[in-house]
Amino acid sequence: MGAEVEIRETTQREFSGHLVAAINLLEREFPAEGGGTQRVMSAVLSIMDTADDREWQETVRAGSVVTLGADRYCVARVERGRDAPGLLVLRQVTQ
Repeated sequence: MGAEVEIRETTQREFSGHLVAAINLLEREFPAEGGGTQRVMSAVLSIMDTADDREWQETVRAGSVVTLGADRYCVARVERGRDAPGLLVLRQVTQ
């Protein structure tokens, strides 16, 4: 895997020709292995393709994989903010 890149909550960075912002970092319910649900830290990624201005959002948590153009990124971690905005860390998935 590639190097980790941080995105602070309410800021954006460019990845593979896409502007990516991390918003709404909070605990959400997700399906748990073996049934039921579990609460885990998650974030909404607001994504814009700079080539065609297409926009969409994806809800992610640690381990989620996001495809941006020809590249894939894994969410390494999502951290709740305490005295400052929260933090989401992406790592490029290499072949």
